[in-house]
Amino acid sequence: MADVQTLTKIPTIDFSNENLKPGTSSWLSVRKDVCSALEEYGCFVAELGNKFPLELHNTMFATAEELFDFPTETKMKLTSEQVFHGYVANPPVRERMMINNATSPEETQKLTNVFWPNGNDIVREGANSYAKKMAELDKMVTRMVFESYGLEKNFDAHLELTTRTLSLIKYREHHETETNEGIKSHTDKHLTTILHQNRVRGLEIKTHDGEWIGFDPSPSSFLFLAGDALQVG
Repeated sequence: MADVQTLTKIPTIDFSNENLKPGTSSWLSVRKDVCSALEEYGCFVAELGNKFPLELHNTMFATAEELFDFPTETKMKLTSEQVFHGYVANPPVRERMMINNATSPEETQKLTNVFWPNGNDIVREGANSYAKKMAELDKMVTRMVFESYGLEKNFDAHLELTTRTLSLIKYREHHETETNEGIKSHTDKHLTTILHQNRVRGLEIKTHDGEWIGFDPSPSSFLFLAGDALQVG
């Protein structure tokens, strides 16, 4: 794999403005940057600043660490009617827990019931808040895209058909005797994907000219990716 390049190659767009509302000058400016970044790179780094509390970041990553430390037989109880959802292990590289319709409090309650039968309000409320924040960002960006391509009239109908999935992924620590590739190069089939990392620089993006570039994640930054469905559209 090629050497990782610098953060400056992936555009960073500031979403921290509390007055970022449709029709305002700040909205139009950010909308232009969003569409330019998606057209050129297929992604951008969304900086939420104080809109995403550090406490919520810490809660979610502490929760993920605790969940993956449960015995395998417990994790296998997190099931789903959809293929490859629920708990999935890809030994020896990674484990993943996927929650369908993650913006529904009932679904996050199912997760906590599996691991904490007596309840865990911190995890449940944290997962609900996290899913809501991600849904707000996704809704904002998607609306900007619809507006930019003259599809405003279709936006509400699109929202009614949209469900969101929350995935928690744990990658095993890299061993010096192994290849640098944790998971093969791929694109997501969805319309959009939002990735939030801990401070480990593990993710790389392949540009149109074949370069692999990375970025330094922070608690309030999120990598927003255009999925196959959006690129086809």
